[in-house]
Amino acid sequence: MHLAAILGLIAERETSAGQAADRLREQITALTAELGRLDSELADLATTHTTLRDLAADQFTDEDPTIASTPYQQILAVLAAQPTGMRAKDICLAVGVDPA
Repeated sequence: MHLAAILGLIAERETSAGQAADRLREQITALTAELGRLDSELADLATTHTTLRDLAADQFTDEDPTIASTPYQQILAVLAAQPTGMRAKDICLAVGVDPA
């Protein structure tokens, strides 16, 4: 085999490997963005969980599992109107509570 043919094969492999690496970098970028979005959603859900638990803590007992407080009923009404879900901040704003 001639040197030119060997160098040609190496060049083809470099091109192929470079294209594969570029595709992987694009996938990593997309996956990193998706992971960031999911981490943000998980943080929002944790905040919502904590907020709802704290709001209901003085209303809920083992003896009476029904939560009938006005704020809790307002939250349920807001969530019922948005079946796809809401962020904790949006729930707070909807019921007139400072989201801080």
